Amino acid sequence: MSTPGLYASGLGFQQVLTLVRGPFVMLKEDGEDIREHAIPRDPVFVLSDHVDFTEDEEKALLALDPIVLSVGPRSLHSNQCIAIVNNELDRRESSL
Repeated sequence: MSTPGLYASGLGFQQVLTLVRGPFVMLKEDGEDIREHAIPRDPVFVLSDHVDFTEDEEKALLALDPIVLSVGPRSLHSNQCIAIVNNELDRRESSL
């Protein structure tokens, strides 16, 4: 574990998907607005970097029936998306 909640591994993307337990939330530019959608408890967020998922990676992820969400109307760097998701989770937690 590199940081609480973040893990580094030498496994491939599809291998990791078989080991991790969902519910899965896929971050994608054309997904539903994260502020308009419920987020399940203990989600596994999956996002690509500046290179989109390959066709095989996306197919493997979609087979797990993820909720497909977007963090906003603009294309952002992965680290920015992570910060926005963390902020959204914090906001929801503080309103409980």
